[in-house]
Amino acid sequence: MKAAYEFGDAHGLEREVREIRDMVIEWDLSYTSSLRRGYIVVLFENKSVFEEFKKTHWPCGSIDAFCHLRKARRPFKMDRIVHAVNPDTGEVLNPYCLVAAPRVDDRPAIESVLWQALPAIKALKFFALSTRGWGQRERDRVTQFVQEIGGSNSLSKEEITEWVHKLRCGDLHTYRNGDTIEYTEILQNIPKALLDRCRDVALSIARGSGRKLANPTWTERIESEFNPTPQVKKPERNEAAALSIIISVQLPKQGSNEQ
Repeated sequence: MKAAYEFGDAHGLEREVREIRDMVIEWDLSYTSSLRRGYIVVLFENKSVFEEFKKTHWPCGSIDAFCHLRKARRPFKMDRIVHAVNPDTGEVLNPYCLVAAPRVDDRPAIESVLWQALPAIKALKFFALSTRGWGQRERDRVTQFVQEIGGSNSLSKEEITEWVHKLRCGDLHTYRNGDTIEYTEILQNIPKALLDRCRDVALSIARGSGRKLANPTWTERIESEFNPTPQVKKPERNEAAALSIIISVQLPKQGSNEQ
């Protein structure tokens, strides 16, 4: 959304963008981000700048399809699609086959090769971001997972690491504010055959260097989230941040030689 707001400001739509950004949506917090995105799309379409926005900020392209949440057709940014389904047959489709799939050095881009495993990769990265963060150790764990599941043999480890680092996996800010819908949908679409391996990788992320036991809250999350029927709890606020720290300093009495 930040890129959309900045794009709107740069095209003389400061007032309209500000109204969308600051609007109060009191009903169902979980859908507020999606609703704002919808308003932004309508605004850009009405001002005839939506195609320019897609070219500059949606490099993987977009497709026009039916949205089951909005109950209407709308454009979808490719890297935000959780799954695509043929409404007539129920067949799960590779969304990159519906457009001119991006290529790298005349090779199919990794998204179009690993599309079935994308939910698993995104879920592991999101789990890392929402627990230990996204340091070198966490990047290596997810990169190794991508190498293991195959389909990326033509890419070097460095190329996969860079791709994983740039991969959008969900909105961490809205998740921390209690919106778990996007993350839950990603988890729900992990192929069942990858769930066991995902749990192992998530546990290795939770353990970090392995010198200490994993945080029990994180291990509970692994069991409930990387599950055939994932359950995602709203994150608890960090209680430590709410604590007040009082430091008492005893000053020497006047005239004392104490330093």
